[in-house]
Amino acid sequence: MRTENISLIVLNINVDFNILNSYDFLKYSIPPNYLNSLVADSSLITHWSSTESRNHHMSNEIIQADTEETDHSIQIDFWTDLPIVKEFETDLYWKVVAPSPRGIIIDILVEGIWTIHPKTRDKRKRRALSATEILDRLNGNEKKGIKGRLASEDIVKRTNLYFHLEKLEENEVIEVIDTTTTGKRTTTYYGRTAKIVIPKGDLKHYHQNAVMNLDDFDELLTRINPDLKVTELKETKELASRIYNYGYSKQMDQWFSENQENLRGLEMDFRKLYDFLSILLRYDEDAIKGLRRIAKYLKLPKLD
Repeated sequence: MRTENISLIVLNINVDFNILNSYDFLKYSIPPNYLNSLVADSSLITHWSSTESRNHHMSNEIIQADTEETDHSIQIDFWTDLPIVKEFETDLYWKVVAPSPRGIIIDILVEGIWTIHPKTRDKRKRRALSATEILDRLNGNEKKGIKGRLASEDIVKRTNLYFHLEKLEENEVIEVIDTTTTGKRTTTYYGRTAKIVIPKGDLKHYHQNAVMNLDDFDELLTRINPDLKVTELKETKELASRIYNYGYSKQMDQWFSENQENLRGLEMDFRKLYDFLSILLRYDEDAIKGLRRIAKYLKLPKLD
């Protein structure tokens, strides 16, 4: 990343530093033609006066502006080249990453906030969020019209939020994407380290317990179908067991690798894409055949 700085700029300006960051300060305080020439030749502007600035009293401020950093477009652009999938050890995932509110925090960082890209001027999602923005989306903020994700009894305090952010950062689920400084105040923006975060390996054992190894499941099937042969039931369950091949399989890894360029820059919910692909990969023709047999054994009503 470039670190070339524009020379010191001394301006008479009218800006509320609690509202505008350094990019907005430059964008709204200097006419576009002045700003463009400034970025182009890094010239020194010693004084700029307008009708608006003359109507307000404010001392000269000295600002050092960076040609690459002042627009903070990295808060949007980092997502483009982010790895699609990142796997975590199963125990770490379920104990550290997934539990509330951390699982909700990383979901919020996927959803992002719609904004206008400062360079291209097209509508994009900013997926690097500040602690305040994350907190608003966890707890809700009526003044901003933001609906919270947590129930009132689960409200997260700011100090607790920083604890959760620290844990996610320690385990490389999130990272600091950018910082902005407004006066003496520094704001940190957090983003994910991958578009999709999942536990390592497939989830065969989990789905096996949840689906086919229900207690007395075989007994239920034979009660509904007294003439059902044990060998037939075993064969059917073996066919249906193909649904256990769930998770980040080598086939999915291959698909993501082959389509890396096609996926680049899409404002897509990659979690939903991942879930859909897992369904397509999970159910082959034999698995569907086995599931249909089990539905028949259960005498499930047919869909209209």
